[in-house]
Amino acid sequence: MENNTSNFNFKSELGDVDNRISELKHLIELNESLERLHENEDFKNLILNGYLADEAERIFGLLTMPTNLKRDQLENLMDMLSSIRNLKGYFKTIIIGADNAQAQIDEEILYRQEITSQYAIIDEPVSGE
Repeated sequence: MENNTSNFNFKSELGDVDNRISELKHLIELNESLERLHENEDFKNLILNGYLADEAERIFGLLTMPTNLKRDQLENLMDMLSSIRNLKGYFKTIIIGADNAQAQIDEEILYRQEITSQYAIIDEPVSGE
C-alpha cells in the first residue's frame, strides 16, 4: 500500500512540475510573439506610437485642459487612459515573466530529475520479495 501512495505522490509531483514547465514555456512563446509584433511597422505605427503614445497624450491633454466636460465624458476619458495603461502593463508582464522563465524551466527540469531519481530508489524491490 505504501508503494501505491508513493507512486501517486510521485506522479502528482511530476504532473505539477510538467504543468509549471508548460506555463513557463507559454510565457516565452508570448514574449516571442510580442517581439515579432514590435518588429512589425504597422504594429509600431498603430499600437505603440498611435494608441499607446499619441492617443494617451491626446486624452491626457483633454483631461488637463479647462473645459466643460460632463461627468460621464470625464469618466469615459479616464477609462480610455486606464485601458492604455492596462495594455502597457500586460506587455510589461509578458516581458518580465519571460525574462526569468528559461532559468525557472531549467530549475524545474533539475527538480524533475531529482524526484525521478528519488522515486527510482523508493521503488526498488526489497531483497527477498
